[in-house]
Amino acid sequence: MTGAAPWVIDGRGLQGGSGVRGIGSYLRGLLGGLHDLGVDERVELLLRRSDPPPDLPPGWAARPGPRLPALKRRLQPLADPFLVAAVLLRRPAALYHAVEYAQPIVARAPVVVTVHDLIPFVVRDGYTWMRRERLLAVRQLRHAEAVITPSQATADGSASSRMGWRRRSDRRRRSGWRRLVSASGWTGRSCSLWAPSTPTSA
Repeated sequence: MTGAAPWVIDGRGLQGGSGVRGIGSYLRGLLGGLHDLGVDERVELLLRRSDPPPDLPPGWAARPGPRLPALKRRLQPLADPFLVAAVLLRRPAALYHAVEYAQPIVARAPVVVTVHDLIPFVVRDGYTWMRRERLLAVRQLRHAEAVITPSQATADGSASSRMGWRRRSDRRRRSGWRRLVSASGWTGRSCSLWAPSTPTSA
């Protein structure tokens, strides 16, 4: 890798038993896409301190990066915006990609967020605790530079409009966003890129 600041991606979904399904499967597709694009040497994975780093296929250049403490399940999403912000303030990054709401409360680097599912926020029956856990993170989405939705159901309809997003024009994407979106397409699912209705100054 050159001296360029890294792209930091939340890689905790690759650790433990969930590393081969759900968010872990998405991350493997994303990293595989970045590898095929020849840019994965810029990637550092933000990982849990309590678990070993994930095993990645030979030849992939993404590497372990900063570590976060592992908290109780209901506390982790509440603390993540502050824990991730502290990491990014200490460790310069060219871009941060949150793949499961862990968007920093403040960041010097552009932030891209992948949102997989908004059901708890559009289905009012049930999911009470999940809404409480994720409320700060969902409110923070409007401050992201871009939001990636790997499912068409999340991209379309009232869910996206309620969050204050608008579809981003290709010509306004930065190279980092474009590569992340291209890599996300390797998961085999539809991928849309959204931006806040009110652009950030980052």
